[in-house]
Amino acid sequence: MTLYLKRSWHWIDYSLVFFRLCWYIINLFIIISTAPFKPNEQYWMVILFTASYIIPQLFHLPNRISSSGFILSELILTGSLFVWATNYSAYVIDFMWIPILSIAFLSATRTQWWAAAGISILPLCIFVIGKPAAELFLQYIVALILFGTMGLAFRFLLQKNEEQKALVKELHIKNQQLRRKIIHLSLYLY
Repeated sequence: MTLYLKRSWHWIDYSLVFFRLCWYIINLFIIISTAPFKPNEQYWMVILFTASYIIPQLFHLPNRISSSGFILSELILTGSLFVWATNYSAYVIDFMWIPILSIAFLSATRTQWWAAAGISILPLCIFVIGKPAAELFLQYIVALILFGTMGLAFRFLLQKNEEQKALVKELHIKNQQLRRKIIHLSLYLY
């Protein structure tokens, strides 16, 4: 059973969806126009790539977010396409930038360790299933550090924003209670 978190979206969530859409359009254009796939492989690559865009996004909707569903579907779908695409080109690291950013941003306290493990296992899968290249491994590590750190920073900003809103709300409630007590006390004294 997938647990959904109900929280309002912030500019970071909208930006992430926009970046994922741009990522999808750019990579779809690359798959259709320049990828070295056979026609039948290209057809399946377009279908699978579209699924790897749509299915994780179903877990990141306004007021309905499932970090575990998003991360799991992103790792399985996009990660497997990434490993498969390494058989055709060693320059497919761009394919993982936005998924790494998304996974890092949407990983919660309970999912961050297995999300990190899943992202870290992908290079090992390339050595087992794909066509390994030392430069791809190094590029992946750099992308993991850069985009993973950005995603974690965005998540930290969002958490601090939520904490600040909760404190302001609590302060507002305490202020109203204090005003009522002052009014009640002033009526009592007079």
